[in-house]
Amino acid sequence: MKNGILKFIVTGIVFLTFFVLWDRCIGKCCNLLEKIAIKRASDVGIIKTGIICERIDSDVLVFGSSRACCHYDPRIMEKEFGLSVFNCGMDGSGFLYQTALIRNLLNRYSPKILIWNLEPDDLREHHSDSKISQLNSYYDSNTYIHDLINLRSKFEKYKMHSMLYRHNGFLMEYISSFFQKADQLKGYSPQHNTGHFPTKGKRNEKADDCSSDSIEKFVHILQSCSEKKICTAIAFSPSFTDDNALETLQCKKLREIANGFNVPIIDFYHHPDFMSDSSLFLDERHLNDNGAKIFTERFCEELEKLEILKSAQTNN
Repeated sequence: MKNGILKFIVTGIVFLTFFVLWDRCIGKCCNLLEKIAIKRASDVGIIKTGIICERIDSDVLVFGSSRACCHYDPRIMEKEFGLSVFNCGMDGSGFLYQTALIRNLLNRYSPKILIWNLEPDDLREHHSDSKISQLNSYYDSNTYIHDLINLRSKFEKYKMHSMLYRHNGFLMEYISSFFQKADQLKGYSPQHNTGHFPTKGKRNEKADDCSSDSIEKFVHILQSCSEKKICTAIAFSPSFTDDNALETLQCKKLREIANGFNVPIIDFYHHPDFMSDSSLFLDERHLNDNGAKIFTERFCEELEKLEILKSAQTNN
């Protein structure tokens, strides 16, 4: 009986040791593949996250969700500003991911201008963000990301001990990056219609509540930008919808906080020039490539009126 128990314990220890070594070995391989993929500057998914966190050093950065990566063409902005520009917008990302990405990047360097494309009601409660997992590689090196990832579940801090878990679902992206050519779009994701244009989104009432946690995260980033003398602008890009987002408590609070830091808000959310022309949109939330080019030019005009470019040159 005792021999059987001892054999079971020894077998368990051997199996656990093998699993840990195997997990660490595969994890090291995944880390290496990720680093190589980032060096290749392939601008997709988790690789784009890594590029932003480790390589990008452009003068002007644009942050936000898919409405950022689809709406701002850095090539046009570079011609207008005479500065290097990269679009850090990420398809499917939410407010939490954006705050983590910005904070992680600001720990590495300070751009001259930071443009944050937000939704007017982004200071609401945010319970989860699937894109946070793309920051798993920075779990040990960034306290904010560490704490944010642990919020996903009470078991997350235990799961993150596994290197396989950290890279779960990303291996094919690492490998596919070896067969992709680096483009010259600088983070921009052009959208093309197939001959059909959207109808205006129906009236959608946004919940009128503010989250103290979201407010705290927003304030922290504006405070950091102020301390680092980074010229910052908040933007609401066009939305082909009929909603009350601009009248919500979140939007009012967002404007109040931005004003407190002297951060301008460039508002095109329900701009009549875009609301009257559905041919500029892919769907009710995203501009197509033609619409994005027009918007980018109009946005640059508004930014230049604010003399942010002069301030950026003075501060840096």
